[in-house]
Amino acid sequence: MAKNTKSKNKQKGLKLIGLISRALSVLFALMAVLMIFAPAIKMTVGQEVVEYTGWDITFGLTESVVLVGAQQIFVFSFMNFLTYLLASLGALSAILTFLKLGNKKVTFVAVVSLLVAGILFFFAVKFCMPGDNFGTQLGGLLGTNPKQGLTLAMGAIVSGICSILSALAILVKPFLASIK
Repeated sequence: MAKNTKSKNKQKGLKLIGLISRALSVLFALMAVLMIFAPAIKMTVGQEVVEYTGWDITFGLTESVVLVGAQQIFVFSFMNFLTYLLASLGALSAILTFLKLGNKKVTFVAVVSLLVAGILFFFAVKFCMPGDNFGTQLGGLLGTNPKQGLTLAMGAIVSGICSILSALAILVKPFLASIK
């Protein structure tokens, strides 16, 4: 009788751990997607640090400069768009997994898309597409490559980490199922 009670308590504990891991996976996935509004790349020019959000480097950015007019800083970047699209797909799949509306295929899609997005977030600088004006303005300061002075900022780093953690959190439930 005591052995049966221990078995039931163990099953309840495993269910609770599975529920918490699925909830964390949704939280991390949504955080990775919402970091599109946080600084993804930055550039230091002298004493000043200029930051650009994930939105700016994905969909492009045009700034108005006095006496010069509109300056195209970044143009649309398909690879950055793909990164956020994969993270969004992973977040949607994580939500379906959390609500128990998905099957093993949905779990697989969530894990793969979040892992790939997590890796791609760390390539935000490589994937950004500086506009023509960006290169001509900074070409003399940074050399011939306009991406030379760009580095990853907090948004891209946190998105990558959250995306990978979300994928790992989704894998906790199948791992626990194999322990039973």
